[in-house]
Amino acid sequence: MSKTPARSSSDDFKSQFIEMITEHSNGFKAIGDLVETKIEKVKDLPKFIHSIKYIDISSLDNERKCVTGYTEYELSKSPSRAQQVIEKGDILLSTVRPNLEGRAVNQYEGDNIVASTGFCILRAKKCEPAYIWGIISSRQFVTDICEIAHGISYPAVSDKDILGYMAPDLDDQYQKQYADILEQSDKSKFELQYVKRNIKEMITCSQKKIRLNR
Repeated sequence: MSKTPARSSSDDFKSQFIEMITEHSNGFKAIGDLVETKIEKVKDLPKFIHSIKYIDISSLDNERKCVTGYTEYELSKSPSRAQQVIEKGDILLSTVRPNLEGRAVNQYEGDNIVASTGFCILRAKKCEPAYIWGIISSRQFVTDICEIAHGISYPAVSDKDILGYMAPDLDDQYQKQYADILEQSDKSKFELQYVKRNIKEMITCSQKKIRLNR
């Protein structure tokens, strides 16, 4: 069983908002009912595609929650886990070590963008994409998923675990409201991280100058 990570104020805010809007829900729906569950496989790619751009777990920045790049392979020499053909805007949620909260939105466009089977692909179908992002970012989701993770040295969950997770069934207006607030929350969090990095760099530079002047 994996440990639940410490939460940031931004994450807590999202979790509190999830709890609040639960009051406006029409019950609960499985995440699998809100997303497209049939993701195209590599074997179904058109014959004219001979290379892929592969995204695996190491392609994610867990702090910034984004995809940092991909690795190109000839299709015939691609890794065995390169199986899921994804689209721009798809959410990639890591099913291994869920306590690390590996998730990102695919920003790449093309017919040959392929993700590892180590991701559960969440393609919003009956809801706002940002609403799905909010659900999987919530403290409750992370806690629940960590509790059902199996394995000790390499804890993991399955796509079935994630797609079967019950989330509030909200009207479109509340989904949009949550998506808007989430966007502002994430923007503020990113700006704060940027300021912290700049301050750290300034301190480092100042320390070097002091040492040089001694």
